[in-house]
Amino acid sequence: MVSFSKAEMKKVFNCFDEDGDGKISAEELKNKMRSIGEELSIEDVNDAVGGVPLSLEEFIELVSVNGDHQDIDDEKELREAFSLFEMEGQGCITVKSLKRMLN
Repeated sequence: MVSFSKAEMKKVFNCFDEDGDGKISAEELKNKMRSIGEELSIEDVNDAVGGVPLSLEEFIELVSVNGDHQDIDDEKELREAFSLFEMEGQGCITVKSLKRMLN
């Protein structure tokens, strides 16, 4: 099993938290999933998040399996999703690369 640090999980969380309010709403989750090619209905997203916005801790729990972080295949998918936004080769998502991806 591959483990992600809380700092790494927080970076991913912040990408999903579009309005910066410290929670991921169903709409924010749906939008980000769409941006990586996963089209989900709002009902499916509400089922995943229990109908309420997710805090960082709840997000970590959602992407965890039995208290352990997801396996290597899931890490590969996460890195692929990250690479869609990270276009500058700097290992982080810059404002420029985020704007380019969202356009």
